[in-house]
Amino acid sequence: MRTPILALVLTATGLQAQTTFAPPGATWTYHMSFAFIPSAANNVVTCIGDTIVADRPCSILQTTVPNGCFSFYRYVTVSADSVLLWEPHSASFEPMFILDTEVGGSWQAVLYDTFSGTPSTIDCTVIGVGTQTVSGVTLRVLDMHVVVDGYLDDWSSGRVVERFGDLQYIFPHAFGACDGEINGPLRCYTDAEIDWLNPLVTQCDATMGIGDVAPSTVTIVPTVAAAGTPVRVDLSGTHPDAVLRVSDSNGRRVQEERIRSWSSLSLDRPGLYVMQVVDGRSVLATQRIVMY
Repeated sequence: MRTPILALVLTATGLQAQTTFAPPGATWTYHMSFAFIPSAANNVVTCIGDTIVADRPCSILQTTVPNGCFSFYRYVTVSADSVLLWEPHSASFEPMFILDTEVGGSWQAVLYDTFSGTPSTIDCTVIGVGTQTVSGVTLRVLDMHVVVDGYLDDWSSGRVVERFGDLQYIFPHAFGACDGEINGPLRCYTDAEIDWLNPLVTQCDATMGIGDVAPSTVTIVPTVAAAGTPVRVDLSGTHPDAVLRVSDSNGRRVQEERIRSWSSLSLDRPGLYVMQVVDGRSVLATQRIVMY
C-alpha cells in the first residue's frame, strides 16, 4: 500500500478565509534590473488561487520571471501569525516571517539554492515593530536584521509589511551574484482591499519611462564602483539620531556610525553590501552597493 508524501488538491475559492497571506488576485510588482546595465523591467507576482499542500491550505503564487536568479516558492500558507513557504527540496514549510514576534525575538529558516540544491540557514532577528495603515487597512510592520549562513545571498530590505512581505522582494534570496540580477524594490501592491504605490516611484510600471521620485532626505553615491572607492552619504533635514549601518550580503554588520549631515566610507572588499540610514525606528533609506 502506497502512502502519499504530498497531497496537492486544487480548490476554487473555499480556502480564501484560511489563507490570509494574500487573497486570490493579489499582485506584487517589482522593479527588475541588472548590475552594470541601465535596464528597467517588471517582475509581477500574482496570487492565482488556493490549494492544499501537505494538509495545509496554501496560496498559489505565480511570477513572470520563473527561471531567474532568485528562488521562487509557489505555495505560501499561514499558521496563526506565521507566514510559511513550502520548500520543495526538504518537503517542509519554512517561516518567511512571524508577525507577532517582539523586539529581540527571532526565527530561522532553511532554504535551498534553486540551481544546486545546497541548503542555507537564514536567521532573522526583529529590531523594531509597528503598524502602517493603507487604504484604511492596518498592517503590521517588522524591522529585521537578517544573517545568512550558506551559499544564498540575502537581498532583504530589512522591513516586512503584512501582506506586502519584504519591501525588496517577496523571496529576497538569490543564487550568488548570478550575473547581477536585482529584483526590487516593491513598486506597488494591489488586492481587493488595498491599492498601494511605493512613495518613491511615480507609477507602478517600471518601463513607462517616467522618472521615479528620488528619496528627499538621503543621497548615496556611487552605488556601483571599484572596491576601495569612497561612498558618500548626504543627509538633508534634521535627524539628530540618524545612524548609518552597512552589512555584507550575509547580513553581517561591517560598519555603523552616527551621521549628522554627511559621511564618506570605503568598502575595500569586492561584493554586495546593504547600506541603511536609520533615525530611531524610521528607515530613511536602504541602498544596495556593488563593489567589484
